[in-house]
Amino acid sequence: MSREELDFDYLHEILDYNQDTGTFKWKVNRGGLAKVGSIAGSLRKDGRIQIKINCVPYLAHRLAWFYTHAIWPKKFLDHIDGNPVNNILNNLREATSQQNKQNLKKSQENNKSGSSIPGVSFNKTSNKYPVRLYIRGIRKSFGYFKTLEEAEKEALKQRRIHYEFNTL
Repeated sequence: MSREELDFDYLHEILDYNQDTGTFKWKVNRGGLAKVGSIAGSLRKDGRIQIKINCVPYLAHRLAWFYTHAIWPKKFLDHIDGNPVNNILNNLREATSQQNKQNLKKSQENNKSGSSIPGVSFNKTSNKYPVRLYIRGIRKSFGYFKTLEEAEKEALKQRRIHYEFNTL
């Protein structure tokens, strides 16, 4: 069974979705830990919840959309608050790839600037923090700052001005 073949009625037979909590619970015993009433899904390494149905993995936020609207999202679903485990229906919105990336924080892995705010980096030569963002595919610079805090403040200001989906 592929993702597109998952039947809407079948999904409703086996799972219950609570729009207010964003959780799925099993309506049927599925073996192992998947008992009637137990919370469905497991946390992936990327921080998203995945639910397996007949050995096919589904992202819980996409299942929530399908469960509620009876159609799969056209492209991406954005978690408005940036929290990938918050699958409350009001926290999900359809987005393009570019919009979906607007509220992502930077990974701290291999992050030399020390900032979790995208657009902030560290320049060894000047010993300052430049702020650069891509706006409609064009990289724009918003200055160099002496402190990380100043750079983060400016990056957040510019993200709020230029990125409609930014929630940082």
